[in-house]
Formats: sequence, structure tokens, C-alpha cells
Amino acid sequence: MADSIEDLYKEIAVRHGIAVGKDDPIMILHTTNQLLIKDMAEAQRHIIEQFEEKIELMTSRSNEAVLTDAKRVLNATLQASESALVERLQNQAHELATEVRNEFDGMQHRIESTMKSANRIAIYHLVAAALTFMAAMTAFLTLYPF
Repeated sequence: MADSIEDLYKEIAVRHGIAVGKDDPIMILHTTNQLLIKDMAEAQRHIIEQFEEKIELMTSRSNEAVLTDAKRVLNATLQASESALVERLQNQAHELATEVRNEFDGMQHRIESTMKSANRIAIYHLVAAALTFMAAMTAFLTLYPF
């Protein structure tokens, strides 16, 4: 600061053509201004630091709010997706059960039809066996009478 005061003395002498001493009121005013400027700079620095802290806090809160909203939206989307998946699986299971039931009904009808045919064939065989037996008995009784 001593160099700046010496520079100030020289500048005043060059511009205004007068010599100023250390006890001159203008020098007191200069010193007072320098102190005020220093105090104002410190106060501004303090205000800027507080402002930065508030901005960081607001940003942090904003980030937390955005994160909370994002989580809420993600959870809602996940639940909706899960519900849609469950509904789709239920529909698929119902459709599959219906197809299996229809297939079993068709198989049951074919089996019943086949069983009726088999019963009819078995009856024909019994009748044929009975006729064959009677023919054999007739032939036997004819060849070997009592």
C-alpha cells in the first residue's frame, strides 16, 4: 500500500500541480475510501458465499425433488407394466386352458366314437363266434349222434 500512496502523490502532483502530504485531508479521505472499499469487498464476498450456499441448497433440493419424482414415475410405470403383464399372463392362461379343454373334448368325442365302433365290432365277433359254435355243434351232432 505504501507504493500505491507514493504513486498517488505523484499522480496528484502531475494532474493537478499540487503537492499533497500525509496529513492532508484528501489523504485521510483516500485511506477512508480504501478501508471502505476493502470492507465492501469483504461484505460482497460474504454475500456471494451465502448466495452460492443458497443456490447449492436449492439445487440440491431440486435434485432431490426431481429424483423423488423420477422414482415415483418409475414405480408407477413398473406397477402398470406389472399389472399389464399379469393381465396378459392371465389371458394367455385362460386361452390355453380353453384350447386344452376344446382339445380334450374333441379327443373324448373321438374316443367315444372309437369305443362305440369297438363295442359294435365286439358284438359282431360274439355273434360270429356264437354262430361258429352253433355250426360246429351242429356238425358235431350230425357226425356223432347220441
